[in-house]
Amino acid sequence: MTVIFNFIFKLVVFIMALLYLLFPVYLKILGLFKRKTRSTAGEIPSASLMILYGQNLKQLKSKIENCLSLEPTGASLELVVAVNERDSSVESLVSGYFKKGVKLFYPAEKKTPAETMVLCVTECNGEAVIVTDTASKLDPYAAKNILRKFADAKTGAVSGKAIYTGGHDNYRGGLNVIEAYSEYVTRLLDAAGLVVSANALLYAFRKSAVDGIPAGSAGSSAVPLRSLFNGYASRFEPLAVAELELHGKAGVLAEEEARELALALGSGSSMKELFRKKKFNSWLCALFDNILLPSSGIAIFLLFVLNLLLITTDLFFIFIFAAQVVFYAAALTGISKTAYYVSLHSYASIKAVYTVCSGKDAK
Repeated sequence: MTVIFNFIFKLVVFIMALLYLLFPVYLKILGLFKRKTRSTAGEIPSASLMILYGQNLKQLKSKIENCLSLEPTGASLELVVAVNERDSSVESLVSGYFKKGVKLFYPAEKKTPAETMVLCVTECNGEAVIVTDTASKLDPYAAKNILRKFADAKTGAVSGKAIYTGGHDNYRGGLNVIEAYSEYVTRLLDAAGLVVSANALLYAFRKSAVDGIPAGSAGSSAVPLRSLFNGYASRFEPLAVAELELHGKAGVLAEEEARELALALGSGSSMKELFRKKKFNSWLCALFDNILLPSSGIAIFLLFVLNLLLITTDLFFIFIFAAQVVFYAAALTGISKTAYYVSLHSYASIKAVYTVCSGKDAK
């Protein structure tokens, strides 16, 4: 049994090394080759901006006002509010903006947010669709900047950049570290045209590039994968900024992470299609960025458990075990903000996998 535990321990250590060290190196090398491929120039397509309603009327009103002030303004950017079921209070609010060109879409019967996005996209007039949430605030040039990527006719999906403000102090400290690493990886993915997980606060796609999105898929996970599956590039635009102020306790934020991870784990159908299509680079990036990286908290937790079972006179095990004890002690006492965040992330990852395996609704 010890031999099996030892093997699992070393396998987990290897996966963690792949995630944080070797995977970025692989992307760097991949990007060097991809940059040699010349892009195909084209016109920036007409666009629709879709706000996915998030059950808060006050936030929706602020978001509509925010979107009406964006560049480009007027008829060049169709503004749509998408609701997962008919809601009289939303109708009343949005009807006040009809004269300004704002439209209201909703499915015939209640759907999940991802399903609502898929169904309502067919009603949008734009060749490209920008999707955003209710709670965040978009930079005045967010739409203009995200759309400019589509001047390359090979671009099928583009992810914007999320900036988080406020929130729990301990959570905030660790989040800064994770954000910096995530953006570094995303920029490497962009160089290869293989961004595989869009920012849920702001992303855009060419409708022709994502034909046949599975209705039950998570929008922000499925869209880049479908784009890649259909032969388009998926990109990142750091100047398309969505700002979200974090509210509530750290535990609530961990619940949000759990739901996002559960949705990412549920996007396996698109990954199977990438593999069948022999798009191995896209598949590998999706595996790491959509599944392994978000669930790395599980690996951290597993290392701790295995260390409890394997503690011996071997200096390697003793060192890692001691480091983890200090790490969790720092998190527990609040000494280290980063340690607190990663502990929280471990909790969210484990809860998400439980949610998926138990078949509970993660949306």
